[in-house]
Parts: sequence; structure tokens; C-alpha cells
Amino acid sequence: MESIVFFRPITQYENLGDLVINQELLKLLPDNCSIVIEAKGIPEWFVKALVADVKVESVITEKKRFYKRVLQSIFGKTKTYFLDVPGHVFYDNADKSAWFRYLKMRVFSLIGIRYVRLGVSLGPYGKSALTLETKKSKVYAFTGVREAYSHQYLRGVNITKFTYFPDFGLCLPFLANTSLKTNSVGYSFRAGVVSADANAAENTKPIIDAMLKLKTHYELTPVVQVNLDDDYMSLIAESIKPQHDAVTFLEHDQTAIFDAYSKAKFVVSNRLHVLIFALSRGAIAVPYIDRKKHTKVTGVFEDIGLGDAIFDIRHDKDIEQHLINTEAFYCTLDVGGIFKTKKAEIESLLSQQVFVDHIDILKVADNSAC
Repeated sequence: MESIVFFRPITQYENLGDLVINQELLKLLPDNCSIVIEAKGIPEWFVKALVADVKVESVITEKKRFYKRVLQSIFGKTKTYFLDVPGHVFYDNADKSAWFRYLKMRVFSLIGIRYVRLGVSLGPYGKSALTLETKKSKVYAFTGVREAYSHQYLRGVNITKFTYFPDFGLCLPFLANTSLKTNSVGYSFRAGVVSADANAAENTKPIIDAMLKLKTHYELTPVVQVNLDDDYMSLIAESIKPQHDAVTFLEHDQTAIFDAYSKAKFVVSNRLHVLIFALSRGAIAVPYIDRKKHTKVTGVFEDIGLGDAIFDIRHDKDIEQHLINTEAFYCTLDVGGIFKTKKAEIESLLSQQVFVDHIDILKVADNSAC
């Protein structure tokens, strides 16, 4: 039976990471899935980039047209899915509009729509948010959570309906740069674990001290992959005065960002998708984080076997020695194999657990019993 997937990419549009993981998600949907994008209020450039390499049934910018297509699917003989964007979901308070969306979700699920979220980190939630998210978790037909720390948190708050699902950034093609690289370091930082507020940053001095130390032996290139980081990266640059100008996503040019990673020997960052994208272009990715607090990065890197690459702000002291040790560590790894394995794992989950009819599941169970 054919399926139709309704997708509304409400996300952080000026974040290259969010664009790319949504692109990879749509590329990997099974061939029998028709894709309808609801694009009301979404920047035109973002939608154009999102669907550039994806075959979609339609892009709809009017609410009435969108819900008319939803109803056609529900009352036709088509499996119908509402697909959430991947990424990190955390908040404190559930307001009236959030509860209304949940009630609408309940109604739609009762008449046949399957809600799916893939490649997400979930929590922490505030008290009212947790109440709502606990109820929502029971409505989702499939929840795919990308790292162990979210798993631990969810089990701790008695949310158990989820499955491990890798980050979509790991579906990128691995393009190792085989040319000789200079001693170059790309760096990219957000102000905090969940904040881009430069004035409230906690680790500015350690970051500046570390980059200044690296500057004595490496050429530094700032990379602004998320436009909200521009103020903080500019603040850091005032003290570091890096040898190269910043490469930014301000003009929505993702090629420039990936080229910067291809030219760097190391990329040091506290942003998950900066690190994953750098890995995909053959750079040695070094998470520069508070290992205990920044569980999203810690969890994903530990999951793919790169936990030893993490520089822990609280405990590690010598960033230059850490880069030397991490280069030796990477020499023992097949990074391209990691990307290949994780992409295959995602494809298997999509075809065997997510976009599969319950009748098909019963048939598999019956065959296994025989």
C-alpha cells in the first residue's frame, strides 16, 4: 500500500544543521511515500533548498489546501503520516496552544493519521511540559531518539515508548580529503548548551584561552554555521584575531561551509552538526564541551565510538596535546565506515519499523512463529 507523508518543516531556518538533517530525512523516505510539504510562513529560500534533491508531490502554502489534502488521504486508501522535524525538543511550560495542538493530534490519530518523529533528542522538560509530553508520547506511532542520555532521561520520567534512531547528519556522504592538509583549525561555538546569548555565555574565557594557544601553531578559521552564533563568534574573534576571515551561513551558502571543513585538519566546536558535518568532509572533529552538561554531543559521539575525541572543559587542560592525541585516535578509525553503518541502520529502521503497515508486521510475526 502506498503512503503519504505530510511534513511541516518548522525549525531554526538560519541553522545549516537543521536544513541538512531535514534534507537527509526526506531523501531517505521510502519510494512508496508521497511527500506533501506544508510551507505556510516558511522562508522561500529554505523550502527551495529543502526539496532541491527530493521528489515531492506538492508544496502547499495555504492551510485550507493542506488540510483538504490531508482529508483526501484519510478517507482514501492511503496510509497517512504526519512527520515531525528532527532535532532537539526541550521547553519548560506547555501553554494553551500547545494543549490545543495535542488535542488535534489525538483526534487525527483516532481517524488514522500516524505521528512519527525521528532523530530527536528529548528533554529536559519543565513540569507542565512534561505532563503534556508524557501524553503526547503515547500518541506517536514511532519515536526515534538519537542518544543514550535522552533515553536515560525519558525512562527516568516514565516515558518508555521510543526507539534508538541515529542522527540524520550521519547520512551525509563521507568525502575524505586525501590532499595534504596544513596545520589548520576551524572553530565554531555557540554561547551555551541551549542558548545563543553571547552576554550570558559561561565558557568564553576558556574558549578564548584555548584558541589563542592553538593559534601559536595552527592557522585558525572561524566558521559560523548558525547565524545566531554570529555575535558570539565576533566577540571571540575580537580577542583571538584569527588568521582567516569567518566563513558564514549568512548568505545561505552551504557549499562554503562544507568547503571550509574540507580544508581544515581539525574542527573544534560545541555544536553537534558542526562536528558531524566536519567529520563527513574528512576533518578531525573535536567536541569542546562540558561533557556532563552537553549530553546531546556527548551522547552522539559516544554512540558512534568517538567519545575519546571529546575535550571536556571541566577536566581536560591542554587543548594542543588533546589535538595530537585525537589525531592519533582517528588514525585507528574508519570514519567513512561509521557514516555507512549509521545510514544503513536508519534505512533499515525506516523500512522495517516506521513506514510499514501493521498488517505487514503481523505477517512477519506469523512467519517467524513458523
